[in-house]
Amino acid sequence: MSSEPATRGGWLTGGRVPDAALRGTDHAMAQIENVAILRRAVARRELRCVYQPIVELAGGAIVGAEALVRWDHPELGRVAPSRFVEDAEATGVVDVLGRFVLDEACHAARRWPVGPRGPVTVSVNVSPCQLGEGLLATEVERALESSGLDPARLVLEITESSEIRDPARAAADLREVRSLGVGVALDGLGSGYSSLLRLVRMPVDAVKVDRALVAAACEERHAAAVVRSLVALAQALEMSVVAEGVESAAERACLLELGCTLGQGYHFARPMPAGAFAARLARIRARPCRGDARGGPPGPVG
Repeated sequence: MSSEPATRGGWLTGGRVPDAALRGTDHAMAQIENVAILRRAVARRELRCVYQPIVELAGGAIVGAEALVRWDHPELGRVAPSRFVEDAEATGVVDVLGRFVLDEACHAARRWPVGPRGPVTVSVNVSPCQLGEGLLATEVERALESSGLDPARLVLEITESSEIRDPARAAADLREVRSLGVGVALDGLGSGYSSLLRLVRMPVDAVKVDRALVAAACEERHAAAVVRSLVALAQALEMSVVAEGVESAAERACLLELGCTLGQGYHFARPMPAGAFAARLARIRARPCRGDARGGPPGPVG
């Protein structure tokens, strides 16, 4: 049994109790406990990052990876990100979590060998809570200096469906980040209601098409037309396009037909530790990429 308390609104209960049930002191104590638990998890190295490759759909060459956080609790085992990331935002401890992931990703990427298309990028998710305070560029610059990573190899991902409290100030933060040479991607394109507006107003270099829309586009004519239009729009705005959640050769072929050039998903590789990703890059560096531009191989990379 863990020595940490099973909080009424905390991660250790296996779920959250509705806020209506957390009155006054109980709610405040639950938040304090959550903050303390996550801070201890960072200090004890219970959190770790894994990396899912981003590849060229046509040939399978690895061009980047997305950093994803995992929590291995000593008593509960694997804690799902959906259980603690949202709570981290609600309790104000997301800065601690974000700093950990940013530092881990930058240091890991600095050690990766060159990929088949040159140095690979690493993508780090940014919470909307981290935008609009004027501090993001300072954090990014600190992580880059500490790790020695080339700024051009870092991409910050902003979730399209996330609520941004002050879009104007958020855009100013992102412009400051881009002035460092860091890329910005709009994640989950097609999952929210404000996609087109954000494409126009947010300073982004790339878009990632939501996995649900990717799956639908390979099954439904109207969804395919939407993806084709989104890809054309992004390319007209000189943004690269990544299809998320690619799970089969058929989906890969479909996305190529729709104009997508990059993809990410279990068809190519599951998320893996930094060392395994580095080893995969080293294995494929000297050999040519397989596959043609239409839907044959490659399957899983490396």
